[in-house]
Amino acid sequence: MAYTPSQGRYLVAERDIHPGDVLVAETGYCSILHLDSSLRTHCSNCLSRCLTPVPCPSCTRVVFCSSFCCIQGLSYFHRQECNILPTLAALDMGKNSVLAYRILTHTTHKKLKALMPELLEESKHKAPESLGFNTQGIYSSSDYKTIYHLVHNKEQRSVSDLFKRCAMALTLTKLMIASKNHFVAEDGKPVMPTQEDILLTGCTLFIHMMNLPCNAHSVTELEVNVSRFQESTTQEIGQGNCVYRKEESDGTDIFKKKRK
Repeated sequence: MAYTPSQGRYLVAERDIHPGDVLVAETGYCSILHLDSSLRTHCSNCLSRCLTPVPCPSCTRVVFCSSFCCIQGLSYFHRQECNILPTLAALDMGKNSVLAYRILTHTTHKKLKALMPELLEESKHKAPESLGFNTQGIYSSSDYKTIYHLVHNKEQRSVSDLFKRCAMALTLTKLMIASKNHFVAEDGKPVMPTQEDILLTGCTLFIHMMNLPCNAHSVTELEVNVSRFQESTTQEIGQGNCVYRKEESDGTDIFKKKRK
């Protein structure tokens, strides 16, 4: 692993890489399906194509590939999204807004509130190359600390760009309140968030609305042409966030993690 101020954190190979070699295998912190036809053809939990889809018992927008994925999806993320998905789709704010929403619901408000003092302290006093590592010195995509500290390039963004992302963060915060499933008490019952809770949620969503364009990648499905395999194509079905990325100054990806 290496780091430069101009290109951020990236990986450098220590030996020759041959065609077909697997470079990185990793489960992302969160992943989503696009809010279009993919919701009806792919599992919202594991993102696999559904041959015998299992529907959500409360809505007609999502399907799962098995009873296991259905139970896991309902307990993990869909419970917090089920009643606001039509609105989120109608707003059409882009895939990053959906992924940002899921990152926060996956983290939970309770955990975010407990972590935030440490995250802010690290942002102020730690060098950029050391941000995101846990206490054991591990840089893990399953750790929210790593996701929060991904580069957001705020200094390079225009005022209009920042305003747009701030407006989207505010809208997502309103949806979290309206869902009545994100701000909950210890017994799981919904509570009205305080101004402090709303500010924390909105500001964190704003951070993710900035860092996801630099650190989220497409989830694609390979469509094989059995007659001419050279003409096989990939179709984008969703998006997930990862923790390793290197870019040239013109934005070209030098390293991009493949995912199934």
